[in-house]
Amino acid sequence: MDEHRQYLEEQYEVLREAERAVGIYGQRLESLAEAVQPHLQARSLKVQHNHRKIDQQNRLLSLWQQERICLYHHPIKEALKKKKRDYGYLRDLQTAHPSVESRNTGQVFCDASQCLH
Repeated sequence: MDEHRQYLEEQYEVLREAERAVGIYGQRLESLAEAVQPHLQARSLKVQHNHRKIDQQNRLLSLWQQERICLYHHPIKEALKKKKRDYGYLRDLQTAHPSVESRNTGQVFCDASQCLH
């Protein structure tokens, strides 16, 4: 029991030394929140500022990436690639099935033996 009491007294002294170092020694427990509040407010403002700064950086980065994508993937180039792809697919389809209608001219390509056009 004496060992436990000695341990608690040592812990109490450590706590008092910490209170002295912080500057709240001898204050009542209700005022402890008031003593700590300015530090918490300053920390929360710093955290909020950092979050705003990170959000702005992410927004700028996303805008930069969108601009970069627009530069490298120009819509006309993409349209030309699709047109070439579709034309090649249509040409292959016409050779496999001669009665396939052309998208560009509206003509019907057919073998004379298959249709009467």
